[in-house]
Amino acid sequence: MIVCEKLHPLSILRLLLLVCADLFAIFYFHSYFTLVLLICLILIPAVSLCVTAYMLKHTALSVHASDKQITRGSPCNFTVEIRNSSVFPLLIVTVLFFFENTFLNTSDKTRNRICSPGRFSRFTITAPTDACGSVTLHLLSMTVSDFFGIADFKKTISITTSSAILPVPAGLSDQERRLTENACVSCIQTAGSDEYSHIREFLPGDPLNRIHWKLSARTSVLMVKQYQQESGSSPRIYLELSANDTEKINRILDRAYSLALYCLKLEYFPVFCLPDSFPADLQNYSIDEDEILDQYFCELLQTPLPETAYFEHETFTEHDILINQDGNYETFNTFYSEIEN
Repeated sequence: MIVCEKLHPLSILRLLLLVCADLFAIFYFHSYFTLVLLICLILIPAVSLCVTAYMLKHTALSVHASDKQITRGSPCNFTVEIRNSSVFPLLIVTVLFFFENTFLNTSDKTRNRICSPGRFSRFTITAPTDACGSVTLHLLSMTVSDFFGIADFKKTISITTSSAILPVPAGLSDQERRLTENACVSCIQTAGSDEYSHIREFLPGDPLNRIHWKLSARTSVLMVKQYQQESGSSPRIYLELSANDTEKINRILDRAYSLALYCLKLEYFPVFCLPDSFPADLQNYSIDEDEILDQYFCELLQTPLPETAYFEHETFTEHDILINQDGNYETFNTFYSEIEN
């Protein structure tokens, strides 16, 4: 829909003064030239207004994200293209837009971008990436001024595109690595599996109690036992996610992402557990490869954060892992020990 958004009084006043001056010249000089000039002063601005509305009607705007998913802190650019299919060039176009973070349920103030596209123009809008989430660019309207600056015509649009801002993989401390390794091994033992499926070379971070010492001595290469995972034997990671301080949310997501990558490196498939207020399809989500991990976080970051984080605590087991609301890492085995003491 195209509407006349604003009239410019100064431009109209200048035009009226010219018309009045020309009328005075007609009565004073009785010249055909002044009469033609008067007709031009009336017709040309009217034609300009019609042409401007026509151009705006035949102008299309499109937008796409340079990357559908990036890590936090990396540049997130949206490319906007303006195509004018009319025979007249566009002089000045103002595009109104704002950004929204679906995950944090926040949005910034409305801004505008001014350009002179002619028949075609492309420009880039950079989104803030200081917080994890799904950043959506909303294009609201496109405004064009006529050639004489008499009026602004506005075309309302509703175009959105988004990009997922993923957590930054961070290194785990030695204590966090040990807790994770113990949680992975204990969940296998709890499931009743004491047989290993195969033997592989030692990787940094592998638990020492999984080293096959006899084979390592014969081959002079450290070898470790890889246990077969059974149903229900995957390490579960609980995230106390809720509407909170942005830095704490970033810390929780960074640690969860790094922890899942470390579990996959150890050939364990972590399972993410979220507060009960999250959708069911995000609960008990098993991660078996890096691509699935990114896909899961993309889906998670499109879901608004709940106000509170509530779990059914009777579902916890002592080898589960918790990342609490402050972004601190602990296993429930440690948690229960602190309660008993």
